[in-house]
Amino acid sequence: MDAIDNKTIQHNGFDIRIDVVPDSDSTPYDADCYDDADIEAWRNDEWFYVGYIYTATLDGIELGSASIWGSEWDFPGGIDSIDGWIAENYYHSDLLAEATDEARATLTKLAAHTA
Repeated sequence: MDAIDNKTIQHNGFDIRIDVVPDSDSTPYDADCYDDADIEAWRNDEWFYVGYIYTATLDGIELGSASIWGSEWDFPGGIDSIDGWIAENYYHSDLLAEATDEARATLTKLAAHTA
């Protein structure tokens, strides 16, 4: 799956890569918030849906991840960059926590197997 955009940030000792990838499963018919003009713009590829995948790594090793799907990209007045997504902060903190919690659990599991 090719990323539209990506960015790596530091969080709680991990590198967190945020990938924005196309979401071909979501449509404006999944929600009751779009008018006919919005749907027509979506059909004309003026905006589309994406997923945000957060991958927690340590020394280049993937240890945990979290994702959310069905987010609008290039919707008029909406988000069109990872920085915009982070600034909105609606799900960003939750995804960071989920990815790093999974990474910590993976490290704990690995430590138990080597003890």
